[in-house]
Amino acid sequence: MRAALVMAAVLSGCVDTSLTGPFQAEVLVRTPDREYVLRTVALPDLTSFDPLNDPIVRFSDHPNFSEAELEVFDASSFARTSDYSPRVRDVNGVAVARDLESLLTVSAYYAFKDNFARAQDVFGALDQLIPDGGFQILVEPKFSSELGSSELGTNAAYISGGQAFLLVQMSSLERIPLGMNPSVLAHEFGHHVFHITYSKADGECHPGDNAAGPTPPGRFSSAEAIAGFNEGAADFTAFALQQETKVLSDSIPALDGGERTIDMREPGYLAFTWSTRDRCGDSFYCIGTLWVRAVFEMYLATGARPDDLAARSAYARIITAAVAGIPGRLRQRTGWPAPLEPCEFAELDDELTLVHAYVEDFIAGLPASLQPSACTELAARFEFAPVGCP
Repeated sequence: MRAALVMAAVLSGCVDTSLTGPFQAEVLVRTPDREYVLRTVALPDLTSFDPLNDPIVRFSDHPNFSEAELEVFDASSFARTSDYSPRVRDVNGVAVARDLESLLTVSAYYAFKDNFARAQDVFGALDQLIPDGGFQILVEPKFSSELGSSELGTNAAYISGGQAFLLVQMSSLERIPLGMNPSVLAHEFGHHVFHITYSKADGECHPGDNAAGPTPPGRFSSAEAIAGFNEGAADFTAFALQQETKVLSDSIPALDGGERTIDMREPGYLAFTWSTRDRCGDSFYCIGTLWVRAVFEMYLATGARPDDLAARSAYARIITAAVAGIPGRLRQRTGWPAPLEPCEFAELDDELTLVHAYVEDFIAGLPASLQPSACTELAARFEFAPVGCP
């Protein structure tokens, strides 16, 4: 695989105008035994390579945003971007990348489309998950500040304000580029699912018209604890779409210490609970890992196999519906301290109180058949007795 990357890196050029649809391209794909190989694949939805887009995906070429622009990043931000065209040549009707960036970007396009197709199977209503105007995908963006301009490295990302994905420059740490790893992109798509279910149900805070009281719109979405549960939901989506239990293992095995692994049967799994989450690094990611590990064990307790797509799909719809109902249930609770100023939630309530409330309200949104195992698994990991559990 490395040889393929090196060969692509030494070539240069532009889009070969002889390419016409329906398109085929040579891309990096993951085999069932988790090897990455070059293969020719069909791209039936692709409108063109120049620019790279289709009815629901548009790629932007190396955009540069300031810190101030990122704070208010939304769909209008894309007006300042230009379309991206990978450098490909026509080899017997197949688009072949002329350089490394183009290979990785076209491979990312294929991996995104694979995840969108799987999302149709898993969630059953892909049209409800796609924003108006489709998804924007930013290729190797830069972010400028008073100190200069910088590039992100070693990650892919999702920006909820613009419902956009970021593909960042490959780093020397990556065995497989994160920006075209199907499991990593499924994880990022999971952030989008969380945004349009949980976050939209929570609402958006506007200082000018914000409702008074302790639970105005957007009251909970900015809390670090919710950021943690968001990461857990994203890891769960990677499992639902790609049967993935170790999101980073293909790309950065050296940094995959087991604290993000969700299946305790996997080699290197690092066990921890709420009181021992310092073993995980004590970041908000650890909250999400505790949650998704419980949800994974709940799935196994149903008797379903991880490789059963139909079972994963039915289960994912149940879990997503339960998460979407949490903001409404949180609002019905009393005792939340009011913010000092509208939309200023940095000093929210005690994070532990919010964590417990989220877990309890998640359990309350599940079918009765799943609640006993949810109580057992979540109580063990978060080390408290959820209200309503036996």
